[in-house]
Amino acid sequence: TGIGYLLWLAWKLFNTRTLTTLDNRRLQLTFWQGVMLQFINIKAWFLALSVVSGWVIGHDDTLERLLETLPVFMFFGLSSNLTYAWIGASLRHWLRGPNDTALRLQRFNRGMALALLGTVAWMIQSAIQPT
Repeated sequence: TGIGYLLWLAWKLFNTRTLTTLDNRRLQLTFWQGVMLQFINIKAWFLALSVVSGWVIGHDDTLERLLETLPVFMFFGLSSNLTYAWIGASLRHWLRGPNDTALRLQRFNRGMALALLGTVAWMIQSAIQPT
């Protein structure tokens, strides 16, 4: 079923020719809603658990290590999220292309669809290859 989903996703990507339109009223998040949204970010949880269990907990200077780690996490979390948003907004504008033809978007999506198909082929090959 996973491979079927990836194939369907590749098909949808390959045939997409327009950017979706956004309803800005539905995207209005307050600062605190954005902060709370990070609590469901699984990548942030795994990173935090890895650092805390491997570097903070179990040492004589646990509190000092935690106080050193928090500002680093906050800086990289904020800067990476801002960078991600900035690149996404810039890429959206660039993908529209000249005269809103979205030709760049179509090429980009087709490239991503082919990369996804390559991943599916690798998964199938890995599954059927004898160990």
